[in-house]
Amino acid sequence: MSELADRLDNIAGTIRKDFQEKDAAREKAIPLCREAIRYCGNSIRAAI
Repeated sequence: MSELADRLDNIAGTIRKDFQEKDAAREKAIPLCREAIRYCGNSIRAAI
């Protein structure tokens, strides 16, 4: 049973690492998306 628990711990660790990497990428992208939206809004207002 210990071997099974070890394997599950390894799988859980891999999944946790994957989610942390995805979350870090998302957190990095959010401000860039907001900046792009602001620029789009400014360009639309300038064109009117």
